[in-house]
Amino acid sequence: MQTNNNSTETPTPSGISRRTVVKGAAWAVPAIAVAGAVPAMAASVLPCLAFTLGGASCKWPGSGESWSYDISVEICNTCPTPITVRITQITSNSGAILTPCEAGYLGTDIVVPGNQCVTTPAQAFTSTNSANFISFWGSVNGGAVMQLTPQTGNDAIPSPTQDCTSTNPCVGATTTTTTAAAATTTTTTTAEVTTTTTTAAEVTTTTTTAA
Repeated sequence: MQTNNNSTETPTPSGISRRTVVKGAAWAVPAIAVAGAVPAMAASVLPCLAFTLGGASCKWPGSGESWSYDISVEICNTCPTPITVRITQITSNSGAILTPCEAGYLGTDIVVPGNQCVTTPAQAFTSTNSANFISFWGSVNGGAVMQLTPQTGNDAIPSPTQDCTSTNPCVGATTTTTTAAAATTTTTTTAEVTTTTTTAAEVTTTTTTAA
């Protein structure tokens, strides 16, 4: 009589080099409120996702540049089925929220095919201070908003290190325009009565536009 010792192992998805693997049980303490519990279906695909910065990512350093970044994100799916990711917010390791200065991938659905990577175009963001690491927040397959990448630790994503060479859209240019000059009309109605009427006061409008 023979004993069948054969067993079946489920292979681990591989083949894509990644720096940051999203692990369902290893989240950092959220810096913002998480909107509801993570659906079981969303949690089941989180180990399939890897987030890194795209090669176009760069920085405009310093307060004079509003601590701005041009951030491209590469999302790799190590599982065979497509996954839809929506990034809704980016935060720094200090907890500051990066504010978008232009339209881009933030808030849009990014479909990542099975066993493939998708890289977004860069989108400009500004912050209230500098950052050593950044964290992505968003939803997976239409689930609740959650922290997609850790804020600190070995798997945290470093902020862009190379300097941008393009113009920073986050820095505004201030233009001052005078819309009306002061005009005063004096009318004498009788020899002893004088009436003074101001027809327009000086009005100055200051408008800030993106550079």
